Amino acid sequence: MEAVNWYTKSSKAGYSVSAVRLGDLYASGNGVVQDDVEALKWYQMAADKNNIIGQRKIGEAYLNGRGVKKDEVEAVKWLQKAATFLDPVAERLLADCMRKGIGIARDDAKAAELYRDAKRQGDELAAKALQEMFPQ
Repeated sequence: MEAVNWYTKSSKAGYSVSAVRLGDLYASGNGVVQDDVEALKWYQMAADKNNIIGQRKIGEAYLNGRGVKKDEVEAVKWLQKAATFLDPVAERLLADCMRKGIGIARDDAKAAELYRDAKRQGDELAAKALQEMFPQ
């Protein structure tokens, strides 16, 4: 797949968006052999350049134990980094953790705040979570 070649070259040249895309290819097995460890390597490269999607993807990897040993505390650390820069998916995932006490103390008020932020950015799953928290 030619895209893999181009993403690899541009990632090595420092383009973090390409590193995330390459990580996604390895995570899904699209055009390459599926490899969660290799995906994590590219996400880390992106995160090292302060790419919030790379940071979130690392958080997801730790949360689900994909390519790395499951570590909920480490997952929260990475999700917090991405949520600080208002990544709506990271905000929702962090809120899920806070709501359930996964890797962080339960905090329904902060979880609701994060869900609201993510909802304002169009995250439909955050909107659904808010409806579950506050049924009308």
